[in-house]
Amino acid sequence: MSRPIATTALAIALLACEGAPVTPPSSSTTPPRTVVTTSSEGSTRLTETEQYRQYREKTGYPYSQQQYARLPEHQRCGTACGQPPTSGEQQLRYLCDRGLIATARC
Repeated sequence: MSRPIATTALAIALLACEGAPVTPPSSSTTPPRTVVTTSSEGSTRLTETEQYRQYREKTGYPYSQQQYARLPEHQRCGTACGQPPTSGEQQLRYLCDRGLIATARC
């Protein structure tokens, strides 16, 4: 068996295994999450879309919610606008949890 055929056969066998990766659901079918923000006046419930809209109005963030999924990671607003955390936010959280950087930056 030649190498390309063997590689293809291995890939097919791996995809047929239980627990093989599957295509993620379409982002357009995901219902907006409800985000709870807390302020001095109490807590407010906002949908992800409303929080994104408010963030854009407040900061002048230039990208629409439809463009967001195609943005490179460094241009995403992450948790600041009600979206999942960016890789930078995850790295910062990791360093803060382990005490590797000053708590003032956390």
